[in-house]
Amino acid sequence: MGSDITFDDLRALIGMSQTVFNGRFKATFRLTPHQYIVEARIKQARILLESGMPLSEVAYTCGFSDQSHLSRVFKRLVDVSPARYQRMTA
Repeated sequence: MGSDITFDDLRALIGMSQTVFNGRFKATFRLTPHQYIVEARIKQARILLESGMPLSEVAYTCGFSDQSHLSRVFKRLVDVSPARYQRMTA
């Protein structure tokens, strides 16, 4: 998604344990680091779907393991499948 830095890199840079980092992150953003990443990927997926990009390319571009992984997560968070979302926003 444009950067190769990881949460582990950030943690090491600021010298925090994973437990402390995760706790402070969640207190600040109200999401765990993993939830934050998933939300960011879904946000990017929505933009790409609205642009008409094929689902398999959206999945790859947004860092999902495959199209079915994107579909499961997308439907859970957006309440509609990516294909239907794409049709609705076309």
